[in-house]
Amino acid sequence: GDGSQRMALEAFAAARLPADRYQFVGMLAPEELAGWLARAEVYLSASLSDSTSQSLLEAMSAGALPVVSDLAGNREWLRDGEGGRLFAAGDAAGLARATEAVLGDAAWGQQARAHNTFVIAARGDWHVNLARIETLFATLAAGRPLPPVEAA
Repeated sequence: GDGSQRMALEAFAAARLPADRYQFVGMLAPEELAGWLARAEVYLSASLSDSTSQSLLEAMSAGALPVVSDLAGNREWLRDGEGGRLFAAGDAAGLARATEAVLGDAAWGQQARAHNTFVIAARGDWHVNLARIETLFATLAAGRPLPPVEAA
């Protein structure tokens, strides 16, 4: 997207990376974003804290292989070695090892993409989940008890 740090980040990238290896594309419509994510081999998030990340789910759906901080919000969607790679938040060497592991094993990458496609189809569809939430709210508003929670 865009923001107050964009110019500084562009300068940072220009000082450290070959010009043809990055591009700042700004804010994108969902269809454009999906196209960019589909081109990506790896999705990287080095957050120190996060809940479920919409961009992680979008990347998994598009086929980018996640390399993400080992946070509860990320573990909700993948396990290390199953769908992506996790590294300790703040651990630059761990991030490098996780990225190398993703890029160094094409067969694993195919399995991870298939796994992620299944996970997103089963649990990550926004329309399905919103309908579930609306049903729960309607149940509560009608004064009825909620159904038991299904095991994941």
